[in-house]
Amino acid sequence: DIVAVAFQEIVDLNAVNVAVDNKTQQRSHFWIERLNMTLNNPQFTQNDPSRSYVLLTQKSMVGLLICVFVKGAHKSRSRCVSAASVGVGVGGFLGNKGGASIRLQFYDSTLCFVCSH
Repeated sequence: DIVAVAFQEIVDLNAVNVAVDNKTQQRSHFWIERLNMTLNNPQFTQNDPSRSYVLLTQKSMVGLLICVFVKGAHKSRSRCVSAASVGVGVGGFLGNKGGASIRLQFYDSTLCFVCSH
């Protein structure tokens, strides 16, 4: 009932992408839409709303993307959702190396998903 997906190198790790980070947002949006379409494909959901997924949150940093989807019925039981990223690349802070994470409480369990490069 939870789907967490993490990507690495969704953009080329060149100086422009590391410094500006504009292509990351475009590529993140593309992949989130593709995941949403796949998870909510009528072939899988059989047009039953209780089987559909919603994006809980996402976090991106240069070439990294992590996103968490939950079934719609569980969204209200997914609390304390937070996302963070830390760049530790060039100069100890640029995003060509680092990680992105999502933490949440799902019913009585605390979960953390991490994507690092």
